Amino acid sequence: MAGNCEAHPFDEATGRCRSCGHAFCAECLVFTHGESKPPYCIPCAFTAAGVRSTARRGRVGDEERSHAMAGRVLVGLVVAGGAAVAAVPVAHALGF
Repeated sequence: MAGNCEAHPFDEATGRCRSCGHAFCAECLVFTHGESKPPYCIPCAFTAAGVRSTARRGRVGDEERSHAMAGRVLVGLVVAGGAAVAAVPVAHALGF
């Protein structure tokens, strides 16, 4: 598979998550139903198992929605009295 892992940019991708569609290396893929079924990435595997209500990444092509969410998070931090300096690490940690 061509391309690099979403989580490890220096590692070559070996497959795609069946839920979000992003490319990941072998370390990041989880075969929940054996290798005969497509794998999940770790965040989507948690979501599929019911451990988490949503995965951190959206589907491929949902960049507009994720950028809008980043704006709401940053505005929420400023309204809540958070310093603008604190908003940058939060946005970076969320992958924006």
